[in-house]
Amino acid sequence: VPVGCAATVACLAGGIYSFSKGHASLSQRMMRARVVAQGATVIVLLLGSYFAPKFVPNEEKRPHGMTPIEFKLTQQEEQSTSSSSK
Repeated sequence: VPVGCAATVACLAGGIYSFSKGHASLSQRMMRARVVAQGATVIVLLLGSYFAPKFVPNEEKRPHGMTPIEFKLTQQEEQSTSSSSK
């Protein structure tokens, strides 16, 4: 995503610069490249948001509705009870 953002900004800056210098065709190509870079960035962001939860290990998954702090506290309680029962 950072690379896509950088590419979008670079194409935008290049397009504005070429437009200010009077190179209309180059400016148009740069703006089209900006749209492509921006679209690719959004697609990668959406795919990352979709697939990110699928790569969380099972032991780190918390029950629906439980806050991360509650989950961490219950894990700590389980660890302390299992270590004290040994």
